[in-house]
Amino acid sequence: MKFITVFIPILIVFLFACTLNSEQEAELNESTQSYLAARQNGAILMYVSKTHPEVIRFYKSLGDSSFIKKFELSPTEFSINDASIEQIKKSNSEIHVLYTSQSVEHMFSSEVKDTFKFVAISSDDGQQWLYMDYEDYVNKLIAPSLERLLLEK
Repeated sequence: MKFITVFIPILIVFLFACTLNSEQEAELNESTQSYLAARQNGAILMYVSKTHPEVIRFYKSLGDSSFIKKFELSPTEFSINDASIEQIKKSNSEIHVLYTSQSVEHMFSSEVKDTFKFVAISSDDGQQWLYMDYEDYVNKLIAPSLERLLLEK
């Protein structure tokens, strides 16, 4: 009896902690790997196509130089370490996932590590994913109508 009183609350916490089902998680992992590969390999078209359209719209409205500066992928040699999930929030069919990753730049035989955060967003219950840098996610001038699930308390 004591086992059940301990096991049931743990099971409930575990079930609510797993906010993505296996299909959603598989699609998220595949899409995120594609997004990170585009960033790392300098595939600008793929990088832009995986970026949330509101981010693209915002930087295009600032002019060509702002758009180019935002989406220019540095020609320096760098690698991106696997991203790790920090937080997942879900509301109806909207899912937001906060990632942290490190880019390691190899310059003159020394390594410079830079940590960056980005957000994966799905509006169709995890079937398709779009991305934005965390700095763009917290900027409410970009996509003002977007509900920012990760910022709510």
